[in-house]
Amino acid sequence: MNVNISRPIAKKGNLLTIDKSMLEVTPGRRVTDSKLSFELRASRGGQHKIQLPSGAVLRSVKIDGVAQPVRQSGGTVSIPVRPGKQKVELNWRNEQGIGLVYQTPAVDLGVESVNHSIQVKPGEDRWTLFLFGPSMGPAVLFWSMMVIVVLLAFILARIGTTPLKWYHWLLLGIGLTQASLFGAVIIVAWLLVVGQRDQIATSLENDNIYNLTQVAIVILTVMALQSLFDAIRFGLLGLPEMQIEGNHFSSQVLKWYLDRAGMVPDSSTLISVPLLYYRLAMLAWALWLAFALLGWLKWSWRVFERHGFWKRSGPVLKIRLRRKNAPTDDKDKDPQ
Repeated sequence: MNVNISRPIAKKGNLLTIDKSMLEVTPGRRVTDSKLSFELRASRGGQHKIQLPSGAVLRSVKIDGVAQPVRQSGGTVSIPVRPGKQKVELNWRNEQGIGLVYQTPAVDLGVESVNHSIQVKPGEDRWTLFLFGPSMGPAVLFWSMMVIVVLLAFILARIGTTPLKWYHWLLLGIGLTQASLFGAVIIVAWLLVVGQRDQIATSLENDNIYNLTQVAIVILTVMALQSLFDAIRFGLLGLPEMQIEGNHFSSQVLKWYLDRAGMVPDSSTLISVPLLYYRLAMLAWALWLAFALLGWLKWSWRVFERHGFWKRSGPVLKIRLRRKNAPTDDKDKDPQ
């Protein structure tokens, strides 16, 4: 019996893999602090090189939570690798702060990786306008809402029962995007109800229903004024509400995720301006609203009093007349 024994041909593969990586970026006005943490598995010891972005200054390197005396050579950082699994953390700083257009630093990991995450903390002093990056990440939904606001402005202006033009509705809608939806509905309902008040008053034959309608308009007016006050207060003192959603977005933390990344993972782009621009925009809107509201209140008052503030019901008036002219009983007569 003959037995043939042969060694199988070895298949080429990576001696080192990165299972998970995360890039955390905290941009400031003048500098940007970044932290790259990743988990790697190696079948052989040696050195693994990481290429930092241009202008980066390495601050610290930790392996499995222990600081290592690793130095930077140009833009390259050599990480000592031992066989097995280990966690690596790199911290560096760039002398470049956040601006109108900010892009996360591109880091060459030296090998293709999976499960790559990007986190950006722009700070509360920035007004985020647009976001670009990997498909699994946050998106600014405010601009989609603005399309709806523009369409509603033209539709409401076509109704024609209020003195508001399409640009009045548009400006009002832009400011109300920073307020609650319930408050915005109350304000729009108030303007429409007051605009339809003449038709409502002429169609009502019952005086009691007319009076209830007048009371409802008064209550709706008070609620609308309170909602306008809240919208101004939130706009001037609160933070911008840009309807940022997606990928477990939390306040002031933007997150992106890549299931498979190359040696240089894709970057994310943030378009933002200082929060002062938002404050100035809301201040201009509040001043416009104050002047416009004076005209709207004058118009609503003229409409409110046009058919009378209050109507006394006929049957109630007859009952009162009967009581006044009714003869008194013998018991109530003067005994003299």
